[in-house]
Amino acid sequence: MKKILFTFLLVFVGQVIYAQDLNNLMDELAKVESAQKQVVDKAMLAQAMNDEDEDDKMPGFMSKADSVIAVIVRSCPQDISEKISAGINSSEKSGQYETLISLKKEDKIISMLSEKREADTDIYVYVASGDNIVFVKIKGQFTAEDLQNMVKEQMEGVN
Repeated sequence: MKKILFTFLLVFVGQVIYAQDLNNLMDELAKVESAQKQVVDKAMLAQAMNDEDEDDKMPGFMSKADSVIAVIVRSCPQDISEKISAGINSSEKSGQYETLISLKKEDKIISMLSEKREADTDIYVYVASGDNIVFVKIKGQFTAEDLQNMVKEQMEGVN
């Protein structure tokens, strides 16, 4: 009996730890049939920064990004959407990530999280509107000031 109870406990703890890893959540979201996954490396980002015009200007913090991974899902199944949303909420409360923005307005959810690490900081942006989801990971070396500026720029776009 103790072995069965211990096994269930291990499975439960494993699921909680898995759900809190945002990389795993992105991978799971990318498995949805209608998902599109895009990876942009530093060279492509630099080219985009150089080619931009005034009307289509990229945010300043993108110059420090090493890569961007985006998963976009239109018409996400409800069960997957709920699982990803629960994982984001769990990550916000876990202490492993710092919440930069967390907005919930009608059927829209916007969350911006950063990993708490010394050297590199990965930033995760999760946007859900109805059954559409955009989940982005920005990998780079961002300072606390960069994160503050990033939040300010994004909040201007929300208002």
